[in-house]
Amino acid sequence: MGFAVLFHSNIIPLLLSRLCSTGGEDASDRLVSQQALAKQFGDIINFVLAFDEIKFEKAKIQNDFSYYRRVVSRKRTEIDPNDLRISDQKADQLSLFFAYATPMMKCVIDCLVQFKTKNEIPEHDIYETLATMSNVFYSLIETKKFENQETNIFCLRGMTGCIILYDHVHPVGSFRKKSPIMIKQCLTLLLEYQPKQQGLINAIKFSTKHLKDETTQAQVKQLLDV
Repeated sequence: MGFAVLFHSNIIPLLLSRLCSTGGEDASDRLVSQQALAKQFGDIINFVLAFDEIKFEKAKIQNDFSYYRRVVSRKRTEIDPNDLRISDQKADQLSLFFAYATPMMKCVIDCLVQFKTKNEIPEHDIYETLATMSNVFYSLIETKKFENQETNIFCLRGMTGCIILYDHVHPVGSFRKKSPIMIKQCLTLLLEYQPKQQGLINAIKFSTKHLKDETTQAQVKQLLDV
């Protein structure tokens, strides 16, 4: 399907290969020197989490689509296949897509994991880049860099997305005691932000991999009530 193919094409790997390539610079310097690319990556994360938040609120969408497929199946002999806007193959793909709580983030996670396994970029550089981006987004909000609400929400989504992605590619994840992500500060900021960003809180709870691990800090579990 179009959007899944988009994420599994060259777009995200190309962005990450540029953002994660050290060239003798640490992650902070790379992000400063490649601000336009970092903004593009942030744009993707912003769209992904905005899409998934809407999908999460539409809990009945999968049941509605299943009903549509049953109706089409019953009336198969009465319907000209050329009149169907959604082919059977596309319908199968949509069913699989909507089965995930956060389907668009799942596409990005799969793409990032695939990028990591190709070993084109040292794993440490990938971890460092995601952690640094998360901390930078946090700092921009915490220091009240922007007055515009929309820009602050963009930064919140960027911070949240990088936490989720880091948690999936790192063997121990985002929530351990020695995590390079300022995880307690990030979560406290997210939980206290007004207006409340329940969609992003849900994304942390339901899209991460290591949140309930034994290595997760007790304070983090208390913050998220898990």
